[in-house]
Amino acid sequence: MRTVFLLLLVTYGYFVPPVSWNGNSRFDLTRALVEEGGVRIDSFHRNTGDKAEHGGHVYTDKAPGVSLLGAPAYAIFLATTTLTGQPPPAITVEPARRGAVFEYVTANRSFSRGIYVVTLTAVGLWSALGGAVLFGFLRARTGSPARALALTAACAIGSPILPYSTMLYGHATAAAQLWLALALLVPWRPGDPEPLLRRVALAGLLCGLATLCEYPAAGGAALLGLFVLLRKGRRAAAAFLLGATPAAAVLLGYHAAAFGGPLSTGYAHVQSPLFAGQQSGFFGIGWPRPGVVISLLFGRLRGLFWVAPVLLLAAIGLPRLVRTTRLWPAAALPAFFLLVNGGYYMWWGGSAYGPRHLLPALPFLTLGLLAVPAPLARARLPLLALSMANALAATAIGPEAPARGDLLADHIWSFVLAGRVAVESGTSNLGLEMRLPGLLSLVPLLCLWAAGANVILHEPAEPA
Repeated sequence: MRTVFLLLLVTYGYFVPPVSWNGNSRFDLTRALVEEGGVRIDSFHRNTGDKAEHGGHVYTDKAPGVSLLGAPAYAIFLATTTLTGQPPPAITVEPARRGAVFEYVTANRSFSRGIYVVTLTAVGLWSALGGAVLFGFLRARTGSPARALALTAACAIGSPILPYSTMLYGHATAAAQLWLALALLVPWRPGDPEPLLRRVALAGLLCGLATLCEYPAAGGAALLGLFVLLRKGRRAAAAFLLGATPAAAVLLGYHAAAFGGPLSTGYAHVQSPLFAGQQSGFFGIGWPRPGVVISLLFGRLRGLFWVAPVLLLAAIGLPRLVRTTRLWPAAALPAFFLLVNGGYYMWWGGSAYGPRHLLPALPFLTLGLLAVPAPLARARLPLLALSMANALAATAIGPEAPARGDLLADHIWSFVLAGRVAVESGTSNLGLEMRLPGLLSLVPLLCLWAAGANVILHEPAEPA
């Protein structure tokens, strides 16, 4: 598990995130917390349209979790920058130039490094931990390091988890936290004892953190709480709720400080008319629309199975998995997030790679690969290779794809086949920083994957 963790952490840290509204908004809150000791982003908000206004002040409209998680690392970074005489983070945003696809953004080196540090610690670190635990769980269930590694790669590298683990969004962090909660709640091997109450309480804390990072994760947390109640009884459910209390208190306190009440969120005070749909339904969520659900799964604009076809096999295997293991959250959480996304007014997620609002469901969906019917099992490796290629290409050029056309053919692979990477504002990777041009900049990462896989497949089994 340790090797998988390190390999994934280096993978996610290999890429420098784009300068984008969503990431900037969360980074602005981190800067406000560290530089000014408050939650107002009045001094920083001009770099983003993702913001809320209340009482004459500006705030991020996002859940505050990743901003809070990244604050300690940013405080260290800022102190180091100040001591070495570097300029503070700064950014300018200009309208797109004629013929350009993206806005022309100039971020100074301190800004790029600062948001990189926050992203790595508040997102990449959690995703790497979730991937490592997923590998350990799958190896315990299958007894095969090779199979566990392939299935882990399907989630951690071959799905939208990869690009979103390199950006300052909340989805990948929430996905890791919800998955880690389930991993604490069930025995990994048949015959293992049921987890103790302190593990149940820790699972509750993780679910609280997931909600702090991404509001819809509250639904996934509630399903896991129901799982605890039905499987372990009222005492365990009370421990789960007690564990979730600190994160809930932080979230409600933040709402009160920023928006005047514990239940008032930033989405109720959005500033831009582009997001006026947040005022419809329940924060923009209405009844699921069948056509949207189909597009989220199979559509060429944002379809999950279009960008990560290996997960189609996982979906096929889910009913059998639930029937044989009674791990019904593996199906319930994907169903919940799919229905929520299917009813969301901006279901395509703006500029995005795949259906980003489904990310918290992906570790659970991946478990379905354990139960793929034998006639389809042969397709697992070629579909995994295709899924990994798609995710790596999207991450390399910059994951914020436009909301039109064929995501793969018209956007991602058109740039890759032209030999271009890091085409979005602010994006880079460590290969480019080492002066390796274009696609050659990815060669060190691919070599790292090959070496890491060799080590993982030959290292002795860790003690149970």
